[in-house]
Amino acid sequence: MGHTATGHVNATAGGGKGLECDKFSTKAVQKQFSNWFAEMFKKTDEAVARRVLKYMHVDSWECGSQNWSDNFAAEFKKRRGYDLMPYLPLLAGIPMESAARSEQILRDVRTTIGELVTDVFYTVLADCARQYDCRFSAECVAPTMVSDGLMHYQKVDLPMGEFWLNSPTHDKPNDMLDAISGAHIYGKNIIQAEGFTEIRGVWDEDPAMLKPLLDRNYALGINKLFFHVYTHNPWMNRRPGMTLDGIGLFFQRDQTWWEEGKSFVDYITRCQTLLQYGHPVVDIAVFTGEEMPRRSILPERLVSMLPGIYGAERVESERIRLANEGQPTRVRPVGVTHSANMADPEDWVNPMRGYAYDSFNKDALLRLAKAENGRMVLPGGASYKVLVLPTARPMNPDNLPLSPEAQAKVEELRAQVSLFRNCLIGKMIFLLSVWNGMYFFLLMWHILIGAGKNMRFILWLIRWTVCVHSTLLSALQDALLNCGMR
Repeated sequence: MGHTATGHVNATAGGGKGLECDKFSTKAVQKQFSNWFAEMFKKTDEAVARRVLKYMHVDSWECGSQNWSDNFAAEFKKRRGYDLMPYLPLLAGIPMESAARSEQILRDVRTTIGELVTDVFYTVLADCARQYDCRFSAECVAPTMVSDGLMHYQKVDLPMGEFWLNSPTHDKPNDMLDAISGAHIYGKNIIQAEGFTEIRGVWDEDPAMLKPLLDRNYALGINKLFFHVYTHNPWMNRRPGMTLDGIGLFFQRDQTWWEEGKSFVDYITRCQTLLQYGHPVVDIAVFTGEEMPRRSILPERLVSMLPGIYGAERVESERIRLANEGQPTRVRPVGVTHSANMADPEDWVNPMRGYAYDSFNKDALLRLAKAENGRMVLPGGASYKVLVLPTARPMNPDNLPLSPEAQAKVEELRAQVSLFRNCLIGKMIFLLSVWNGMYFFLLMWHILIGAGKNMRFILWLIRWTVCVHSTLLSALQDALLNCGMR
């Protein structure tokens, strides 16, 4: 079963440690499922198991990236249209033909890897879970696997991300944003989080420390929390009890605030109940680009692209942070020293001052997006007023323009939005014209009936009406012309 061509083994402990199955092979993934999850149905009463086991979960990806399989060359040729075999030295770091050609082929290799992760591994597991009437839950696949951090969530019933407590060197905000954006664009209502992971706990955690972090992630979009870790403690006479090798929140019956913490847990329950009934309202979609691997766009990357939304104060603070002049190091958590200019998630609360955004991947753009009523909409219910195409990344050596198919789709959406906008402007102008005509008819009737009485007032009223309506019409046109796809 072990199939990691790089020799990389996973980071799990105990009997699960070692090489992993071939995730590009349907047969291998099916065998992995049969020898793992399906065994619980085979070794007990299946009818009972089907009533009890309702969820299958694949946790965070901790085994590096697979780069080959028995079928990889065939899949590559089918998906990319040419034979990879003459270019195998590229996988060993040996340039061929030209730098541009070498980079192109390597991009195609990475793209094929990312597609197979979704099309084989997650697709097969989703099908297997349905065979046993189970819902499929999965955490992020990136960053250790070459992949699109959003795309696999289309196959998952319950997307999951992860946020960390007091561990800035390990916290990966993309993990949460991938799950949230992936859920939104693929129409998944429940968004889970493995929460409060900690690398070096010092036993000072309490609800007052945890609640602001939880609230921040609720505001981002999660609506179902899993504590990392609810520690199982088999001993009744040993305290504080068992931990997960120092990783994760100490949260179990021997916690000093265990009984008092019920109020905190009740708060979590109430919040999640209400949030799961809600539907996200997000006006801005940010395209993640076409490079592979790709993940959700972090808010600090958008400051230079949307300065008017962020505001002058944020633009200046980000300039200072990136300049990194005279920035001291800091120690957080205990024993971990790092640069003080890190982009900490807590510094990016409501960065767009009331606006929210989702990351938007190539799959959703080409396959799902369409324009309706001046907005870009998706089958799952997501709707966006603005599509942002990010500028080039400084560390990306390619800085490629949009591919022809992506450019064509953007122009198609832009044209559809413009057509709707122009029709709307025309209708509004017509309605205003009709209203004005009726108004002037009534005004002239009043003038004639009034036989010239109060003429100065009537003339002033006419001038005021013309001025106001001209201003309103101009403002309407400007507003409508400035809305829509950008």
